[in-house]
This record gives sequence, structure tokens and C-alpha cells, in this order.
Amino acid sequence: MVPAIKDLSQLDDPDFFLEVSTGIKHVTDVVRGLDAAAQVASSARLDHPSRVLDALAKEEASKVFILLDAVRCPRKRSEDRARTLGYFYDHVAKGIYADSANWKPANYAEVQRIVTNLREEFYLDGPYDLDWIFPNQITQHRNSNLYVDYLRDDTESSSGGPRYWSRPVAETGFKYWTKSVVGTALAIDDAGVATPEALAIVAKIWRPFTAEANTSYEEIDARVTQTIHEIRQLRPQNDSACAAERMIACCWPWPLWSLDLRVSKVSKEGLREKRRHWSPH
Repeated sequence: MVPAIKDLSQLDDPDFFLEVSTGIKHVTDVVRGLDAAAQVASSARLDHPSRVLDALAKEEASKVFILLDAVRCPRKRSEDRARTLGYFYDHVAKGIYADSANWKPANYAEVQRIVTNLREEFYLDGPYDLDWIFPNQITQHRNSNLYVDYLRDDTESSSGGPRYWSRPVAETGFKYWTKSVVGTALAIDDAGVATPEALAIVAKIWRPFTAEANTSYEEIDARVTQTIHEIRQLRPQNDSACAAERMIACCWPWPLWSLDLRVSKVSKEGLREKRRHWSPH
């Protein structure tokens, strides 16, 4: 068996919506289990296991956003849709989607700036913002929460500085809570957004639209509101999903299908040079 997620982009809409609907249901089933297990582990004060489950739940939940973005992508933008579906296997791209549930940008230019920063292979940071070279922040955060590792500081030179062990560190009073990406993914399932009929509505509302730098929050909010309203009509009159709809309205990310979310190459030597010009030493 080989990964075939990009093959979905070759399907006509009825089959595409059916497969995406099935995929979202599978993902949300897994996310519910991970979320519940993380709650149990946290209650038992099993810090590292609960953080591992938290990381897995967020990463898996991001796949719901990826699939919905593939639905929002215009049919004629087949390369963008295939690239977006390929993010299923990309930890950085999934991390960006997961993080995007917390963003409150004023316009799409701000979204683009955030994505540019999160994609960087290496970056400078520290007390003065230029103290040390770090690897991609999504990868760094993910690995530091999950794994023991042996690392080398390459800030000063390519030959490297001190070596040291890194391990997940217990946080005093750590308590698991359901993150926005997880809550929104589950809300999408609860509100019926993932049915084939609802996905057809998502496509109808979003495919004619491509976000530009000056696209405002109000424009995105209006389309999300319209989407929720039209999908609500598919449910029985006595079937209320108010809490789920509020979560979707608050945290469904802006369309990211037009952006490259893969790691962007950065020169370590260029960062060292920038740091040398700054350093008081």
C-alpha cells in the first residue's frame, strides 16, 4: 500500500465529496479518542503521555482543515488542490493548519506574513530576538514535546557548539485542555459540515472566491456565516448544533490552499552574519 491522498484531486465532485466526507469522519473518530485519552492521562497526572496525545490530536485534527481547504479550492486550480492534499504527510504544514485555528488576522496579508514566518527552516530568537539559531519552530516545538534527542548548537559556526541532551520537560501544574483545532474539527462533524451534501455547499460558496492581500476579516466571516446558515437547512428542524456552529464561526481557519506551507530554505550562514552585525561582542 502507498499513500494516495493526492489521487482525490482527480475525482469528479460527487465522488470527491463522498471520499472527503468519509475521510473527515474517520479523522474525527480518531481525534475524539485522542482527546478523551489525553483528558484521562492528564487527570492521572501522566504529564508526558497527555502531552503526546495532545500533539497527536492537534496534528490529526488539522487534516480536517486540509480536506475542507481542498473542497474550497476551485476546480481549475488542480495543482493547488493536489499540493494542499499532500499536506496530509507534512508535519510543518499540519502544524500551520493547527495553529491557524487561533489566528485573528485583520486581513490576508497578515495571514501570509504568519505563514512565511512559520515556514522558515531556521530562525533567530532569544532574549534579544537574535541570540541563537533555532530550527523551524513548529518542528522544534513538536519534537521537544515528544522526543528525547541529542542536539548541537550551530549558532556561532558550522562546526557547532556545545552538545546536549534534550527531553520533554514536565510543566508544573500541567493540565490538558481541548485545543481550538481539535474543538473545531469535532464541531465540523457535529454540525454536519462534513456530509457530502454540506461539502457541496462549501464548494459552492467558497470556490468562486480567492483571498487577496487586502481581503478582510469581515469578508471571510460573511462567507463562514453563509456556509453555516445554508448547511443548517440540511438538518432536521429539531436538530440543534448551536455550540458547534459557534465554534466553527470562531475558529475555522482562513483559506490556505493558495499558499505554500512547506518548509522554506534558510541559510544558517546568513543568519550568523545577521547576528554578527548585531552582536555587541
